[in-house]
Amino acid sequence: PKEDSFISQLHSTISKFGAFDVELISPATPYQISRAMPSLGHTLIQETPSLYKNVVQPFIQNVIDSGSISWIQNLIEVKKEKERLLVNHEEFIINIDTKWRSHPPPLTTPREEWLNHPSTVDLYCLGIVKASGIATLRDLRQKHVPLLKSMAEEGLSAIKRVYGVDNDQVRIF
Repeated sequence: PKEDSFISQLHSTISKFGAFDVELISPATPYQISRAMPSLGHTLIQETPSLYKNVVQPFIQNVIDSGSISWIQNLIEVKKEKERLLVNHEEFIINIDTKWRSHPPPLTTPREEWLNHPSTVDLYCLGIVKASGIATLRDLRQKHVPLLKSMAEEGLSAIKRVYGVDNDQVRIF
């Protein structure tokens, strides 16, 4: 009854505007709801050393101390999302980012089918450093350059091997 009406309305909408993806989460936490809400726009803030030290750094430390980023440790230790892992190096991992919505379902689609898949136009991977002392770009120093180069090389190699995407077609940032 109520569900049938919703499904009928959804089908009618899809027919008018074409296909699109919908993610339904139930029950949703307040955090999940806030992430899904449209943003009010962007404000450019020039971060000064003082602003970083007095506002940003304490905020980052609070997030770390709260344990709300334990999901990162689970990824690094390959306890979660094993099916998304592309590279597991002693210093870093490279995963398929969950923002890459058009990627074939990693749990049900064999990796061989990922090669030259149409979704590679939306390629979106995530590199995470395993070193605990690197929380932001500001923590990177010259000594980390070899790590970053290795990350880029291994990532590009995996992307070429798994997806067939050439290095000159990948943006790394």
